Amino acid sequence: MEVIDVSGWGNTALEHCHGRVDVFVCFDDVELALLHAPHLPPLPFVFLDSGGESWVRGHAEDAACDTPGFLLPCPFADTRHLIHLPWLVELALQLGRDQGPEARPRRMLWVEDEDLIRDVLEEYLPHVLGSLQLHTATSAGEAFEMLDGRIDEFDLVVTDVCMPGAGDGLALLERLRPQAARTTPLALEWHSLAGGKELLQRLSTETRPHVYAVVNLKAALGRRAFERLFRIKDAMCAIRQRSP
Repeated sequence: MEVIDVSGWGNTALEHCHGRVDVFVCFDDVELALLHAPHLPPLPFVFLDSGGESWVRGHAEDAACDTPGFLLPCPFADTRHLIHLPWLVELALQLGRDQGPEARPRRMLWVEDEDLIRDVLEEYLPHVLGSLQLHTATSAGEAFEMLDGRIDEFDLVVTDVCMPGAGDGLALLERLRPQAARTTPLALEWHSLAGGKELLQRLSTETRPHVYAVVNLKAALGRRAFERLFRIKDAMCAIRQRSP
């Protein structure tokens, strides 16, 4: 693998890279802003962030507008997190090869204890996403029973954090991570980006890179946000099929 270092190139970095590289790894806000350069052709991205705030904000922006790249997480990057970088680069390369999501029903599990929010999700999301098969759970325990040993049957798992009972959403993600890694994207439901950053900091080093979105109910409930996460699922499956 050839690596081209364009640190400090600013706005000319992507222009220089296009046609010469297959994936772009960026480290700061300046490079993250380049995701929103509409005159550039698509190029997969992996975003490494030592603080977390830019990563959370970047996902919100990525969900809200058309970007030329595809943002993948490796939040709070340090030497412990960089062990995940080869996998994320492989995933980004697969996303670059994909022509789009398969025309098949999508299965999503949303874990939410509030009856009103669940009712809205069950009515709204299938309408927005077409052939979506939305499953819901009211607690972390119920969700784990549904997913244990069969998480790869789902295209996305989104969980609320603050729920009654034994275990919250963060504990659920920690339990699911060994099964979800390289099969199913995980996402956190939270109502503010600042709160999402704090929640990510509470996850273990091993689990953070497998949380592919912080879903803001007010801003990110749109077709584009979920279709991008479904594409990650497709890419994971393609990589898994190629593995010996």
